Amino acid sequence: MIRHTVAFSLIHEPGSSGEREFLDAAVATLTAIPVVQDFRVSRQISQKSPLGLQFEMTFDGAEAFSS
Repeated sequence: MIRHTVAFSLIHEPGSSGEREFLDAAVATLTAIPVVQDFRVSRQISQKSPLGLQFEMTFDGAEAFSS
């Protein structure tokens, strides 16, 4: 199993309609990929990182991850 994470920030303000539209589209797009499992969106709350959001997903292995 491979767990893949992506940390990022958006130009949209937290809680804004722009942020919601982006996240809704990302969830719909990424969960539609057959090899993506356990997709999650998390919000970073620590002041140690300037990145406010994170996507996390798992893959069965390297072949699924690279497809």
